[in-house]
Amino acid sequence: MPKVESIERNRVRSLQCPECGSDRVRTEWVDDRFPFTADGQTTELSYRVPLRICGSCESQYLDDEAETIQDDTARRHLGLLTTGELREIRERYGTQTEFGLLSGIGVASLSRWETGASFQTKAFDNLMFLLRFPENGERLRERSWVPAQPGRFRCLEITDRKRVQAERFQLRRQA
Repeated sequence: MPKVESIERNRVRSLQCPECGSDRVRTEWVDDRFPFTADGQTTELSYRVPLRICGSCESQYLDDEAETIQDDTARRHLGLLTTGELREIRERYGTQTEFGLLSGIGVASLSRWETGASFQTKAFDNLMFLLRFPENGERLRERSWVPAQPGRFRCLEITDRKRVQAERFQLRRQA
């Protein structure tokens, strides 16, 4: 236990007030609410957030830790994996590039999801959830497509029939 307290004290001491620059910042955990809109509906969500209070100038502020907690609260509300869960799953398979090659998910998308810049779709969330289980990762590795070696590309022949099909293709409106 003393080790955890020491780490916590050091972390809090490393915080710096954005107003006066003091490192005399303490943290109080408070309940807060925020409006969250998804699919045109706004819901008020509750979460517990670290409020930073400067011991020098008495300024109070929320930082990136609070932003991450708020983001993860919204993800949980939508039934999605949190940023930390996504990162943990991806790290089991290596770098973002390595994971992207295995899963087919772009590195830019992975980065946005892990940093909270955007939310993953439910379909990608389901894929990530399934990759929590090592046997599913192994199945993907067995199925993995290996890119052609340089200079050895295969092309599909674009026939007149395929061109006409592409020109006629339209998405149907939902009923």
